[in-house]
Amino acid sequence: AADNETVLAALLHDVGQFCPAKELRRMLVEDIGGGDLDVGAAGHEKLGAEYLRKVGFSDNVCDLVESHVVAKRYLTATDPEYYTGLSQASKLSLKFQGGPFTSDEAEAFERDPLFKQKVQLRKWDDASKVV
Repeated sequence: AADNETVLAALLHDVGQFCPAKELRRMLVEDIGGGDLDVGAAGHEKLGAEYLRKVGFSDNVCDLVESHVVAKRYLTATDPEYYTGLSQASKLSLKFQGGPFTSDEAEAFERDPLFKQKVQLRKWDDASKVV
């Protein structure tokens, strides 16, 4: 059984795709004070995690939201069947997300205290796309 924070992060993991750009700019730039931040340069996982931090979600929820892309990079590096099962769009986005992890990156990711939850969230994300 999953803990409540992992379930919450799974429900919110794509919030960075849906936040209005004007609100993101206000929260990430004006409120934080980074006036030269290019909101378009960050991935939706980072925008979503920062948005959730700003509105008061726990560090664990935010870390899990921010991790669903790196978890894909981990799984593609460690499980050939995982990569084969990705959609063409997901394979293409993987290239822009840094590609599969190197063995050193994968080993470092495995030492993360939230490793199991991050992988679980990614697998739920993938399963939700199957029709």
